Amino acid sequence: MTLHSIGLAHAIASILSAPFGAGSTQDPNPNTFNPQISLVGDFQLRARDSFGAEGEKAIFRELELGLAADADPFLRVEAYIALENEFEEEGDAEGHETKVDVEEAFGRYTNLGGGFTGKAGIIAGAIGRVNRNHRDQLWTLEYPFAVKEIFGEEGLRGPGLSLSYLAPTDRFIEFTVEALQPEEGPLFGESGFRKPVVVGRGRTFFDYTEDLSAQLGATVGTGPSAAGGDATFFGVDYTMKWQPGQKGRFASVEAEAYWYDTDGAGDGMGGFITTTYEVMPRWFLTGQYDFVDIPGADEQLTALSLGLTFRITEFQLWRAEWQRISMDSAEDRTLFTLQFQWLIGAHPAHKY
Repeated sequence: MTLHSIGLAHAIASILSAPFGAGSTQDPNPNTFNPQISLVGDFQLRARDSFGAEGEKAIFRELELGLAADADPFLRVEAYIALENEFEEEGDAEGHETKVDVEEAFGRYTNLGGGFTGKAGIIAGAIGRVNRNHRDQLWTLEYPFAVKEIFGEEGLRGPGLSLSYLAPTDRFIEFTVEALQPEEGPLFGESGFRKPVVVGRGRTFFDYTEDLSAQLGATVGTGPSAAGGDATFFGVDYTMKWQPGQKGRFASVEAEAYWYDTDGAGDGMGGFITTTYEVMPRWFLTGQYDFVDIPGADEQLTALSLGLTFRITEFQLWRAEWQRISMDSAEDRTLFTLQFQWLIGAHPAHKY
């Protein structure tokens, strides 16, 4: 038998022994359609509550399961499901209870062409930057009061559609339009398919130097008011980060402000500013000032917090936070809370 005949026979045998449908140019990746799975645990101990010892307790604040995978070459699917506990508040006879919350569950199309991408499902509204982050992505224990008291306990989230357009320019410029059906909250009331909450947002980036960058955004939204009629809001946000690429060197400043007007509950505003500085490798000092005119109530809430975070690795951190809360109709409240947070699995990258 010639060498040519031997080579031909070997090639035929290889083809016949391959699995049916296997490609001849490359082997398929067996992990292509396997989901990324992550689990985030958030344990908190409220060591001090000036309102009374009832609030000085330890709870497993949140356990968040994250799933993400490419359903096919066109669709990316992500879901975040959380088991949540709340601290007991003064006069809360029922105490805290565990609840299941679908924070987000959506499909995203990134290949629509022409610079367009789309999302459908339960999504976090494109208002500012903090609203679209989960708790493990915050520099503080909770979302700012300006976000919670205007849009809801976890911001503006709900079933809806989102369409984004990336302008074909040298500078990053993105526009987003969304139609949402959030739960009834402080600002917006019961919405539906015929009358959703409509949000429009634009954002851009600036690279001041190789180490210093920023994001600037503006948001406008309208929908049915919780007090009847319609509600509208306008917001601006600015985030600046300094990351020289050296170990133990990081700083950020983040600020957001919102103005709202309702037919039945008047108008008002709210905002916050958060600064974080890495004082030494893995140790971060965070300060935040927060204020808001509570929709439907003739009073203002202000809060000042100071926190120290020890981020051992990207998979675990310890945090201590002191917070002072002031309201027109109540005595000032002082809280001191300790947090232990961990992550296992593959978690999607944090948004800028």
